[in-house]
Amino acid sequence: MDFVPVVAVAGHELRNPLNVFHLTRQLLYRISERPGADIRGILKKLKLQLDRIISLVDRLLDVGRIRSGKFELELENFNLGDLVKEIVERFVDLHPDVPLTLRLEAEAIGLSDRVRLDQAVSNIISNATKYGLRKPIEVSVGTGASVAFVAVKDQGIGLAPDDLERIFDRFERAVPLSRVEGLGLGLWIAGRVVEARGGVISAEGQPVRERSLRCVCP
Repeated sequence: MDFVPVVAVAGHELRNPLNVFHLTRQLLYRISERPGADIRGILKKLKLQLDRIISLVDRLLDVGRIRSGKFELELENFNLGDLVKEIVERFVDLHPDVPLTLRLEAEAIGLSDRVRLDQAVSNIISNATKYGLRKPIEVSVGTGASVAFVAVKDQGIGLAPDDLERIFDRFERAVPLSRVEGLGLGLWIAGRVVEARGGVISAEGQPVRERSLRCVCP
């Protein structure tokens, strides 16, 4: 994808939450003068749109950091299962209509960048919610042969053999631009995070059947 289309897609993606943010702010201003008005629900919607804008901008900034070689990890010891549990709970709140389950197969405590790994796993689960057709999504955490893994399985559109590697490329997506929102950066960034720690990220699946995304770190 060339630079100009990327900018156009980015502008479109940012424009949508900005419009919602602006309209919601106007609504909040009007009802704030009503006696006993409950504005907590509106404030929550504003936060969701603001978080979405911040996420889009961060992904664009990460492209520059990675390409310039300034993408660094800050390592610390933590429990991978606890981190993934937090992420899953966050997505359950964001997508209450999507059945999302977590299976902890083994305790996985190791040295990695907690913030960046949160970003990588979140990007993978976000991808599953986009293409999973609101069907059940299963997230599992386990260990084996001195490595820890996170696997995300959905029952959505599936993946053709030619797409298994392509979806991890920059600005690539599993479906045409008009069908699903996004910049095509989530899985690419997730891959760079995992690879920076010496791990691997992969996908498997068949058309119109379940598919899974898996990342493994030492």
